[in-house]
Amino acid sequence: MTTIPCPICGQPSRRYYAATTDDPTRLYQPANFQCTSINVRDHGPIFRCSSCRVGFIWPQPTSRQLEALYTTGQDKAYLTDDRSRRETSDRIIRRFLGEGSGRTVLDVGCHTGLFLDVARQYGWRSLGVEPNAWARAYAKKHFGIAVAPTIEQLPAQSFDAITLFDVIEHVPKPTNFLRRLRDFSKPATQLVISTPNFDAPLARLLRARWYCIRQQHLFYFTEQSLRHLMQMAGWRLVDRHPFSRAFTLASWNDRVQKFFPPAGAIGRLLIHPWQTKCVTIPLGDEMIITGQPL
Repeated sequence: MTTIPCPICGQPSRRYYAATTDDPTRLYQPANFQCTSINVRDHGPIFRCSSCRVGFIWPQPTSRQLEALYTTGQDKAYLTDDRSRRETSDRIIRRFLGEGSGRTVLDVGCHTGLFLDVARQYGWRSLGVEPNAWARAYAKKHFGIAVAPTIEQLPAQSFDAITLFDVIEHVPKPTNFLRRLRDFSKPATQLVISTPNFDAPLARLLRARWYCIRQQHLFYFTEQSLRHLMQMAGWRLVDRHPFSRAFTLASWNDRVQKFFPPAGAIGRLLIHPWQTKCVTIPLGDEMIITGQPL
């Protein structure tokens, strides 16, 4: 059986799921790398480390490929679920960050800046990082939020909180990435990371059919693998929390329909009077990790 070194800890890793396609034209298309791209089933071989238990695709796309995929495009569908995204952001801030009272928060991968806009309502001074030019322009125009295209273009300052929502699984060299963020921390900086949980019961049950298996995700983390990653990068894992986000009923049904079309068609008829209502369904396959500098 083929083994390769784990990109996180260097230990042997074996193939866990086979590739869904050998056709390179079906992989790494810009339309598949938007925030709302959820029905992207094609992926390369997925390996799993025998030591830290992280999953990862191999071979991985180059930095040049990823830059081309993430910097272009306009994900206007993202704007249609503003209400539920604000509800999720509000819940995260109240539980993990609290009142800002003039403190600073850096949201890495902030997209249109919606989370940062909600954070300002709690007294946080907000700054973001986002590679997509359209999303940066939206954040500036609609929220007046300064957003840098890369970490390297951030002003030289430290932050009281650093957040990464659905970001770490997209990063090609996550150890270097978190180590670089350490340079922007204070002794008590709060690090908040959300990501799918590769050890969740639903992930183990659905295996390769788990909806979080998609070509945008370079890594699939567990609490164990994130703890190891954070220690290597100069962070201490403080706690792990289950995470469930809010969606409108219409958005939930759209997701169901992409994977189970008959159920989605029936659901559209049933939910019509309540399609804008926000609901949270605790599937248990996402987690929030909190940390602080070592």
